Amino acid sequence: MSKSSRHPSRRTVRWALIVFALALVLRLVFIAEFRESPLYVTPIMDMEYHHNWASAIATQTEFVDGPFFRAPLYPIFLGAVYFIFGDNPLTIRVIQALLGSLSALLVFLIGLRVFNFKTGLVAGLALAAYGTLIFYDGQLLVPTLAILLNLSALFFLVKAWENPIAVHFALGGLLLGLSAIARPTVLLFALSVFLWMLWRYFKGRSPATLVHVVVYGAAVLIPILPVTVHNLAESGEFTLIGTYGGLNAYIGNNLSSDGVSAKLPGARRDWWGMMVDAERMAEQDCGRELSDAEQSTYWAGKTAGTIADNPGWFLAHLFRKFILLVEGTELSNNFDLYFFAHGTHLLKLLMWRNLIAFPWGILLPLAVAGLLLCRSWTARQKTLALFLVCYVPVVVLFFVTARYRLPMVPVLVLFGAHTVVTVAAEWRQLRPALRTAVVFAFLVMLVVCNTDVYSLAGRSEAQGLYTMASICEKQGDSGGGERYYRMALAEDSTLAEANNNLGLILTGRGAFDEATRLLQRAVRLAPGDYIMKYNLAYAYLEGGTPEAAVPLLKSVLEQVPGYTDAANNLGVAYLRLNQRDSAVTAYRHAVRENPSYADGYHSLGVVLSEMGETDSAIVCFRRGLQSAPTRADMHYHLGMLYLDRQATDSALVHLRSFLRYWRGDPHIAEEVRALVASFEP
Repeated sequence: MSKSSRHPSRRTVRWALIVFALALVLRLVFIAEFRESPLYVTPIMDMEYHHNWASAIATQTEFVDGPFFRAPLYPIFLGAVYFIFGDNPLTIRVIQALLGSLSALLVFLIGLRVFNFKTGLVAGLALAAYGTLIFYDGQLLVPTLAILLNLSALFFLVKAWENPIAVHFALGGLLLGLSAIARPTVLLFALSVFLWMLWRYFKGRSPATLVHVVVYGAAVLIPILPVTVHNLAESGEFTLIGTYGGLNAYIGNNLSSDGVSAKLPGARRDWWGMMVDAERMAEQDCGRELSDAEQSTYWAGKTAGTIADNPGWFLAHLFRKFILLVEGTELSNNFDLYFFAHGTHLLKLLMWRNLIAFPWGILLPLAVAGLLLCRSWTARQKTLALFLVCYVPVVVLFFVTARYRLPMVPVLVLFGAHTVVTVAAEWRQLRPALRTAVVFAFLVMLVVCNTDVYSLAGRSEAQGLYTMASICEKQGDSGGGERYYRMALAEDSTLAEANNNLGLILTGRGAFDEATRLLQRAVRLAPGDYIMKYNLAYAYLEGGTPEAAVPLLKSVLEQVPGYTDAANNLGVAYLRLNQRDSAVTAYRHAVRENPSYADGYHSLGVVLSEMGETDSAIVCFRRGLQSAPTRADMHYHLGMLYLDRQATDSALVHLRSFLRYWRGDPHIAEEVRALVASFEP
């Protein structure tokens, strides 16, 4: 290596600082504009999960017991920021802006080593201004950290091919290991590099090469092993990083999958609800409780079974996801990316979808042309290409969204910059056949990348308006929620969740006719969603038509026998229809499915006492109080039942407990207080 390559020139340092500064300025401008967005202060979906996990880490409280469900590094990073600086939304975004700017700097440095100065500069400036990256650098999501770690690893691997010393391979492996515990999709690349190095050793039989292989492999494992040991200690079962692989595989490869949405058939559509239902469905199918690792294995097996039974469909589905991967539209399964990005003037300029879906719709054609223009493939260029080759199948195997393909962007930018620089400087010197191939590949990819094959790039703002409504509800603004739900439905009346949620708001306001119409539509649009059936039944109950609620609640319980709230409401419906025996059966079902279900014991106790079955009612109330010892209403009922049996001492104990815990009508408390006083000397 020459002296000049060991010590960067003043020009290199100057332009490196310019690339970093441009990236940072653009990200800070975005943050300043994005502060007006409700997403800024109210994280949703995966962002909310990361925020809650990080908050637990910062306060040193338990988040979820058992092995890690997801890769833990980003929540640990976020938790460290919260612990040091607090959970101010500005602080974490400024820190992530710095990380994103470092990524742009690294792309410049990698391009300098793999290609030349101009290519590195063009790539660094392009990544600095890449709109989708700027947006995600401002969200509580994994890509910012994972991309920085990937680029850092690539930087040292590139250096290792230039100067093959153990420390370069060690740092490359260590950074890939860290990236794997942020997003495990990089593991295929890490393994491929290991096998490539092993092949080079067997080819040359150099002892130094064997040392590099061992050092690299050990370095990759160093960050992963503590995570694996934690999982083993928590569950007694082997889980390399997280237990979500099997479930994600099924979500992305079930017969109802569209290749984008993170939805599990038959499960609730909110994140936590889907997780609970996934566990319930797996255990119900297996007929026993399952550990986290067993659940992952179950879903992986279900995925394999679906593929084995439907090989033709699976190949077509993979093709669909590959097309979605190369298409320019930035798809999201959490919220409408364009809706929130275009709330800022900056990203209106840097992210758009007209004739060209910019920036991906122009980046990928340029990158493909750049791959063709690599005439003498060096080990450094092969490393970058190998990263892309390994990343494509991992994304396509699960589901395709903007943030899951985002780690490919820096490498694509490098090959795209290679196209720009080569065409500008050497186009006339290229062989005619190569020029023809480059132009043909560019034009074909330009058409493919900017053709909405599956009509997923609609211009409706319904999904964004729906997300706004959900955020309003999370903030306690039901009026704002109603307004945005109505706007969303005006754009797209087929949004099942919007129909459902607006119906619930109207039910709470007593507008039962419109509420039931909306909830009926939600059930028609999502017939397998038992929560929407339950909500429609609830609206019928509140609106005074219990006879319409009964078949819905029965259907819910057939689908989910353990849904105790549905059993409890079925009991309520039967009571309103004067069918007490059926009500008792429903309440008994509820407490049998969940022996700690206090509401079920309360309802059952009330109806049994009304039927004159005092002993059974007392048993119910006592069991209910074991689960909810501060339930004032159960203390009251139990006290009155003991009074009827002239068990005064026991009655007074529970009536005094009622007075201690009651927070309702003070007149009721005064009456009970007078009753208690009448028995005291």
